[in-house]
This record gives sequence, structure tokens and C-alpha cells, in this order.
Amino acid sequence: QFRGEGYQAGVLQRFDESVELLKSLGADVVELDCPSFDLALSAYYLIAPSECSSNLARFDAMRYGLRVGDDGTKSAEEVTALTREAGFGDEVKRRIILGTYALSSGYY
Repeated sequence: QFRGEGYQAGVLQRFDESVELLKSLGADVVELDCPSFDLALSAYYLIAPSECSSNLARFDAMRYGLRVGDDGTKSAEEVTALTREAGFGDEVKRRIILGTYALSSGYY
């Protein structure tokens, strides 16, 4: 079931070697059937950004982490926006946006 396409060269060979090593050390190796495994990647692409959005929400420049633009002339919202702009890279921002959408749209 897990020996399909998409593995880099040598991965399955190393996996088989590891299984044999475990067996030689006395481990009981049992094959399992996981009929929903083909859905795992789709689940990952929903769960990972949602977790990212949820976990990074705390970095609001008020309680944790980096703080940018706090010179006394800007509102809390402006400081938060400037801090997140400076502190989060493009990929993190994409994950936060996707995760926020997934959580607010009921995809969970």
C-alpha cells in the first residue's frame, strides 16, 4: 500500500534495511492497512496552515516577540501590522492567511 510512486531513489531500500535491522534486534514488525492514507496529504494542507494561524496569532507585538514601530505615535493595530510585516516571511504570511480562512470557513 505504501510502495507506490513518488519516493526518491533509495528511500524504499533504506526503509527495508531499517525494518530488517529492527527485526534483527527483536522487534515485532506488523504490516498495517491504512485505506485512508491517500487523504493524508490533503488533510495536512488543511491542518498545517490552520495550526500556523492559530499558533502565530499570539505574536501580536504586545505580549510576545518582536515589536516594530512602537514610538508612541502609532495605534496598537499599526504596531501589530508593522511587526508582522517585519517578522513574518512571505510563506508564513501565506500559511496564516490560508489557515485563518480554513478556520473561519468551517473546513475543520
